[in-house]
Amino acid sequence: MTPAEFYELIKRFEPVPLDGDMLKYYVKRYEPDELFEKLAYEKVMSDRGTSKVTVVGSYGLGKTTFLNFWRTRFDVPYPRSPLEASMKKYIPIVVKVTYDDNPQKLFYSLLKGIEKGFKKPGWIYYVSVNQEYEKLFKYITQVVENVLTRYERLGRVDIETMKSAIGFILENTNVPIVFMIDGFVVSESFEAIAFWFDNILQGQNKASFIITLTPDALQSFRMRYPFIVSKFIEIRIPGYTAEEVKEVFRRRVEGFATPENPYFPFREEWIETIWSHFPILRDAIKVAQRALTYAAKEGVLLEKHIELAIKEAERAMETTVLFELDELDRMILKALTELGEAGPSDVTKWLKAQGYDVAKSTVHYRLKEPLSKKGLVEKVGKSGKRGKYRIADRRLVDLLKYL
Repeated sequence: MTPAEFYELIKRFEPVPLDGDMLKYYVKRYEPDELFEKLAYEKVMSDRGTSKVTVVGSYGLGKTTFLNFWRTRFDVPYPRSPLEASMKKYIPIVVKVTYDDNPQKLFYSLLKGIEKGFKKPGWIYYVSVNQEYEKLFKYITQVVENVLTRYERLGRVDIETMKSAIGFILENTNVPIVFMIDGFVVSESFEAIAFWFDNILQGQNKASFIITLTPDALQSFRMRYPFIVSKFIEIRIPGYTAEEVKEVFRRRVEGFATPENPYFPFREEWIETIWSHFPILRDAIKVAQRALTYAAKEGVLLEKHIELAIKEAERAMETTVLFELDELDRMILKALTELGEAGPSDVTKWLKAQGYDVAKSTVHYRLKEPLSKKGLVEKVGKSGKRGKYRIADRRLVDLLKYL
């Protein structure tokens, strides 16, 4: 393979959400895609109704790509002729934003999204033949653009004004508006808009809300605002099986595959090996890109490149895990690196020798709870007070020596 061909594949295996032209490599999955089409897409596009959906999935499973794909399906072009306009009276205004913990920035993004989603190619012509869109244009000009201008000039607009602007638009138009909010998390700042949001959800407007979030974020959301979460339908993004990961690879190597090998320049067994080490899709894609980068120097992808990419990725992930720990936990791991197998008393003595004034009970708790649950240490020997701990993954030992 030529360097240019490797460069093309390296671009295709960029470990970021698919968007734009890259969405041609999107692989639909039965559970989330079929459910979404029936519960959200058809309801808005065919029945001119509204949908309230949470798309839930862990890191790296494709929530943002899922949202990007369905955004393209909702975002129908405006008609370009009177006949076509008479047949398509309702075209959704699609607003996709990334959640911002700052309510003012979030509302600014939503208002800007309404303006941008409305003014897509052909909007001037369509407004002239459709009264509902002509009315919406007037509201956007009089309300939305006024607030946006003030925000852009002054850097802030009071939150109540922004709430009123969005509420006014939603209450005074029959044009369906689809809000897609990516990466939602519950924080203290959400308290300022929670009841406003709930009122919007209960209203008779044509607004749909599609929100992506992690399982932990959903649990927190449900605990604090059950009256809001109960209004949403939940769609789960499940983990990828080995066969699904193979299909992702097969799609991304289109144009390079051969009749004998649909995964060329990869091999089926290499993809299975990558998946066995990295079952999260984004991580598997990252390893594939790393292997392709190594292979580009030699002009051919070999098994050694896969092995090296896996090894480097594991090392990078381990380093990330270590440096996400607080200082005490890292030093406890450092103690076990030097002591081998040790109990809380021995670890406490070692820490005190390094100048850390810490109680044995604290060390015992850190070993028993967070470090054990994260799989960084494991208990050996007898249970109870005489039990000892050791580093669970020997690959961490080399890294810990340099801490």
